[in-house]
Amino acid sequence: MILAFSNIAYSFDKENANLKWDAVRGTLEESTFLIDLFIREKMPGEYPQLVKQRFREIATPTDAALLLDKLVDPGQRNQHIFVYTLLKELEGDDFVRLLHTYFDRAPSRDVRNKLFNLITRQNCVVSFKVATKIIGSLQIRGLNDEAIAFLDYMVRFNHPDIRQEAINGVSSASTIIRAASYVALRNYPDQEVQSIIDNALSTETAKITGEENYQRYGNSSVSPTDTKNSLTIDILKTTRKEMERTRQRSDNQRTQNTNREPRFEAQVHAVSAGSSDRALAETYAPQLRLSGPGAVGVNIWDSNYKYTDYIPINVNDLTSNQNRKINIYLANTITYNGRSYGPGNVQLGDGTIDIIGDTVFRSSSNYLDFSPIWDGALTFVSDGYKTLSLNPTVYFKVTKDPHREYPIAIQYWFFYFYNDWLVFDHPGDWETITVFLNANAQPAEVAYSTHYEANRASWRNISPIGNHPKVYISNGGHGSYYESGNTTYSNICVPKLPNPCAMKIKINDNYEGEKKKLNFDNGDYSLIDLNRFENYYDNNWIWFKGRWGDKNSAPQGPLFRTDGHERFWSLHPPFDPYANCSEREPTNIYGDNQDPGPWFWASGYGLNTPWENARDCKPLTQCVDSIGFNTKQGTWDSSSCASMHRSGRYAKYYTFTLSSEQAVVIDLKSSTDTYLFLLNDSGLHGSVVERDDDGGDGRDSRITRTLSAGTYTIEATTYSSKRTGDFSVSLAKNDTSKSCIDSINFNSSVLDSWESSCASTHRSGKYAKYYTFTLSSSRTVTINLQSSTDTYLFLLRGYGQNGSVIERDDDGGSGLNSRIVRYLSAGSYTIEATTYSSRATGNFSVSIQ
Repeated sequence: MILAFSNIAYSFDKENANLKWDAVRGTLEESTFLIDLFIREKMPGEYPQLVKQRFREIATPTDAALLLDKLVDPGQRNQHIFVYTLLKELEGDDFVRLLHTYFDRAPSRDVRNKLFNLITRQNCVVSFKVATKIIGSLQIRGLNDEAIAFLDYMVRFNHPDIRQEAINGVSSASTIIRAASYVALRNYPDQEVQSIIDNALSTETAKITGEENYQRYGNSSVSPTDTKNSLTIDILKTTRKEMERTRQRSDNQRTQNTNREPRFEAQVHAVSAGSSDRALAETYAPQLRLSGPGAVGVNIWDSNYKYTDYIPINVNDLTSNQNRKINIYLANTITYNGRSYGPGNVQLGDGTIDIIGDTVFRSSSNYLDFSPIWDGALTFVSDGYKTLSLNPTVYFKVTKDPHREYPIAIQYWFFYFYNDWLVFDHPGDWETITVFLNANAQPAEVAYSTHYEANRASWRNISPIGNHPKVYISNGGHGSYYESGNTTYSNICVPKLPNPCAMKIKINDNYEGEKKKLNFDNGDYSLIDLNRFENYYDNNWIWFKGRWGDKNSAPQGPLFRTDGHERFWSLHPPFDPYANCSEREPTNIYGDNQDPGPWFWASGYGLNTPWENARDCKPLTQCVDSIGFNTKQGTWDSSSCASMHRSGRYAKYYTFTLSSEQAVVIDLKSSTDTYLFLLNDSGLHGSVVERDDDGGDGRDSRITRTLSAGTYTIEATTYSSKRTGDFSVSLAKNDTSKSCIDSINFNSSVLDSWESSCASTHRSGKYAKYYTFTLSSSRTVTINLQSSTDTYLFLLRGYGQNGSVIERDDDGGSGLNSRIVRYLSAGSYTIEATTYSSRATGNFSVSIQ
């Protein structure tokens, strides 16, 4: 089922979309066109981002109303995700008011949730007022569960102008509006707000309507049978706790600033300069989906803990229990601050997790021991776990390498207190996913760590929620998957037996993701930058090399964790084409100076390669050949290399170098339907310069392009997956002779014809002629291209066929003829007269007035 994704054909016609877009650009119809294009077309690569960016620039209230009409229409439910994505591009007080008018028309809880999400995203005074009104009105309508659930969104409000509105809301006669205001006030931890919260804790007595039912289904930490407390009191306690944490972090920061070496200021500057990394991490922050126990698993839910499984937490939570302390086991005696410790266990006090990264503690011979958290009077590990202060947290690190096919890698790390997966139970668990962005900073692929393996999927196959990849987390074992499911692993040895394989069992892995969703945009978890720990100061927990939880089975931390040799069956190939097809060695996932980091971890994994055994895998040296201005013969077969740019296809690669600018023609011919890529640089991973399907004869491919000096690679592949057959690839000069370029006088016309000797620079596979003219002063010009053949017209800047496109037109003239009317400043220009269809010939006339 998963492999079937690679056979999906995407037929988006980018060239045709550009033509239609150009026809309405700058008109009142442009925004309507963009809405229809975004909703109805499957647009690959960076194109959706271009559409969203332009829509954001030109959208009107009428456009917003058009989208909202679709969102509240149950008959257009299949379009809601696209509509919602475009609505997230809009902002402003008037937009918030418009959203409010549509809220009562919402036909379902899902649509109301989307509208409320859009409102609270605005983070302004008007949106705060509207949000509190909506929460109050939902209670009046009897939708108590929804009203209470929407309280979580109020944590988004942190703009300074909102503070006074939140304080005003505390005086509301409505209990739930007061509760909403208390949630927002946790973002303003000053003395006045502290006094308001403390006073409310002693005076609030009313319960929120419907909270008993909400609590009964495990959605609150307050017990439904508790007559003393209420959900409002619970919110107030959480608010005070968050404010105390904020102040504590500020105090710790000031202490660190006092004790820091002089280089501290420079380091702070470096951290600040990396703020764009946080923006990237927030943009693609994953939606975490927790799973139930399935056939075999864990369920640790109770009235005080609202999840069925362990959740990703902050490592500082490990030392948050004043009475139960984790240990660091020291293999040898060390001296720290003038005192000797070890060998043996040393307790870690509250807030001291960073000490493990100090140079005297960080040795891989040492390890963290979590067992004191549950040992003694407690029956279960989960009982000890719940005594900790648990803060849902995701760590991230952004790594950039301009030489990679996907030059930006955003790695997200999840730390779990315990891995409770039948016989593979152990304290501590570090899991990760990596989002890879292309050269245009658009998402291309995601790699998911799953136990001891990794699965890699293209962005279009993971069905993200907007920009947020879904992570289906397996119950107990915490493997990360890009789709929901349930897998049974057979013939598994039991590692804790004296003879592990004397008895083999089946293990169920449930990753349906049906129990709980955690969204960063909703404030469900915090994002923390791991680069901060690496670059900010030297001695902190990130540098600890030992195991997190116990001596033998627990993992190492993000900086030092390795893949491990044990593998279950998955889609990842265990043989690495980047290492002459040798079996993969354990590799550093996180990345440091010793290896290429997240790219090596994910290289070759997943849906776009057939490398599942040593026979299929081919070293890169067998994939790449050189080519001059000549023709080479090749064959696609089951022993061929995999295409890097078309999932599930075979490919061959040919490199060439140009010492100066040169116009070239690349032809790929075969009885098999071909597909052609031109890449920058030598090898498989250069960025795509141009691609072509049927620009040659029949189903053959052709690229005509003027290239600057440098090295390039041709990827010769097929249109359909796993097609085989012989092919020829040729590289030739495309020297445009004087017969292809001529001058044209103002207020005149030229009769000419299209021939195969003159190729179009801007429409691959088409013939063209070029005409230059010069204006001594600014004026409006009209250019007409007429023929019995369907025409296409370009106006270029400068002299010659390689100028940038100023304007293009298909049928702006009469019938299928082309016309451009444009106001131009003084300077030199070139007209490119070409055709709409490939390899069309015939006579034409071009005129300029």
